[in-house]
Amino acid sequence: MDVPQIFSNRQFRGVAIAVALLTLVLVVMNLFVIGGGEFLSTFNTLPDAPLATAITLVLGFIWFKVAVEKQRRTLWAGLAIGFGMWAVAEWVWLVTLFIGYELPYPSIADFFWLFGYIPLGIGLLARVRSMHIKPTPAQTRLIWGAFLFIVLLATVFVFVPIVQDFDPQRSVEFVINLLYPLGDLFLTLIVLRLFFTYEKGNYGAGWRFLAFGFLFMTLSDLVYLYGTWYGLYYAEPQGDMFSRFGIDVPYTLSYVLIFLSLFALRVLLSQSYPVELGIEPKRVPTYGHVILSTKNDNVVIYNSPNFRRLFEVESVKGKPVAEVLMLSEQEWHDFFEKLRTQGKVADLPLQIQNRSGALYPATLCGMAVPNPQKEYSGSNFLLRVPVADVLFDEDLDQESKSLTRYLLEKCGSAYKNEIGQFLVDYHLAYIKVALNIASQQGGGLMEKALLDELSAISTEHGWPLAFTSETVLDKAEYPLDVLREALPVLVDTAKQFATRVTNAELVGAQMQKLTSQFSAAVHKDAAHYMEPKSEIRFADNR
Repeated sequence: MDVPQIFSNRQFRGVAIAVALLTLVLVVMNLFVIGGGEFLSTFNTLPDAPLATAITLVLGFIWFKVAVEKQRRTLWAGLAIGFGMWAVAEWVWLVTLFIGYELPYPSIADFFWLFGYIPLGIGLLARVRSMHIKPTPAQTRLIWGAFLFIVLLATVFVFVPIVQDFDPQRSVEFVINLLYPLGDLFLTLIVLRLFFTYEKGNYGAGWRFLAFGFLFMTLSDLVYLYGTWYGLYYAEPQGDMFSRFGIDVPYTLSYVLIFLSLFALRVLLSQSYPVELGIEPKRVPTYGHVILSTKNDNVVIYNSPNFRRLFEVESVKGKPVAEVLMLSEQEWHDFFEKLRTQGKVADLPLQIQNRSGALYPATLCGMAVPNPQKEYSGSNFLLRVPVADVLFDEDLDQESKSLTRYLLEKCGSAYKNEIGQFLVDYHLAYIKVALNIASQQGGGLMEKALLDELSAISTEHGWPLAFTSETVLDKAEYPLDVLREALPVLVDTAKQFATRVTNAELVGAQMQKLTSQFSAAVHKDAAHYMEPKSEIRFADNR
């Protein structure tokens, strides 16, 4: 069984054990009628006011914790005010019970109970609206099926009897008796929606406890209205199972579950999640660029001055280019045929042996140079080699650097893909932090909601990006200009989503943790390659 991680928190476990013991005592005493029915009718009322007060205090703490996000403040403010009003009603009921004063019906307590539904409904609706998550068709059927079943029970056992037995002398009581179940059913529909919004995860456990708490309260209220209307509530001096386990125990359990859920959310909002960087984005290597030019017999007539940094000689003029590049006869034949027929070749992988005898991975681009009669008259070659010498290209003049850019672009080199993958890995790290927060909040369904939102943003902007649950952003090779435009927007969207489901303080702290795990060089490269026309970095200006 997959147990939510919140249960590993010592503070939460202590509270959970305490409320479990309270529940056990409550159930045992009512099951064995310890103290008698009259005592139990009082005893069952005792925990409600303190629990409602504790709930209000926890909500007040969360309310002031969530900073300034409007929808989140609406959620917690609505719940805090609503439960605060219910706490007042519970204390009025409890105090009058102890002083022996019998409250009329309706009373001031009913005023606070009824008007408490309004801020509670506003707060819970704000939660639903902030999620932007639609239930699946199966979940929608379950939500409406459960809701309609509760409505059917309320109609048969509450609404119909109340309407049939309408007494003009009890018109105020009649209205109040209708308002209570209507308020309960309104909250029930919202909490059913919330129940299916969350799946696994710490926050999901908290919100599901809350949903169960409201469902227990709704059922208890409906049974209570039915029992009081027909005079069945504690009709026997020793009490009865209907009153104890149909009304009192579920009502107190509703407060227990709601308190436990909100305490869990309070703990989670005070925690941060471990940020695991995993694999740091692979940096784009420092490349050296060696230019070779040949005439129509493929003999070298020019080599760039940085050639000497790689090989033992300063010049290879007069040598066949195949010999210079250490290509086998077959490799050169295949390469040259493609060069002659297509006019260009890009990214041929090579192994170059330097002056020390070490093998260097390199890529070769080539472009044929035609004469005025459009016949082959020679070629320009660009050898691109990862180097450790940051001054490798300092001997290249501006004309050579321009030719380097020209050859990479015109030959169709995929050199931009390496940069694009670096930028994707860098920005995806931040998006994955937001996904982790979403998963902690509500499991896979919440993660999918974030991915759907990223997909919707991409569609809105016309970016040809595809998102998957396995890799987040599909591994396709996207145009670099698209990635430069899209990635910052996607990161910001992910941050806003995570903020809506938790709070800005937590999200900011998590993002800062990730930022501190990257080296300064990675941040510098990311900033550089986000700039247009920064695709080629020569070894002398890194």
